[in-house]
Amino acid sequence: MIERLKKIRTALNLTQSEFAEQLRLQRNTISLLETGKRNPSERTIYDICNIFNVSKEYLLNGTEPMFTQTYSDTMEQLKKEFNLDEFSFNLVHEYLKLDPAQREKVRDFFYRVVELESDEQEERSIQQEADEFGALAREQFIAEKRQESQTLSVKKSDAS
Repeated sequence: MIERLKKIRTALNLTQSEFAEQLRLQRNTISLLETGKRNPSERTIYDICNIFNVSKEYLLNGTEPMFTQTYSDTMEQLKKEFNLDEFSFNLVHEYLKLDPAQREKVRDFFYRVVELESDEQEERSIQQEADEFGALAREQFIAEKRQESQTLSVKKSDAS
């Protein structure tokens, strides 16, 4: 357990003082625990597990994983991994609290909105393409009319 205590503390990036403070212990108590000169009390074991989400099986026997995954840890991990702003974080959080039937309704609504947005995007794309085609056709028409006009001018001047 001696090695595991230090491993837990270092995994948490805490100094002995910081670790002790959160456990409401003296820094030298942590030093004594980590060197094996003192055994942790049941209360200290309980506090380490609860305050730092350490698996009691890991602390006592070395059985992985070191940390237990809590709901809030999972949510915080999602927030970081997907760079969620507060609104998005709350949206996901509230969605997860819904019962399965409510979630299905939200999913159906979401997919309808996405489908409508996709249809609107496609329509905007078609309109843009038509506008571009119209502009090209106009330029080509003007160029042809100018060419015709120049050809007629040349013919009239040749005829005179």
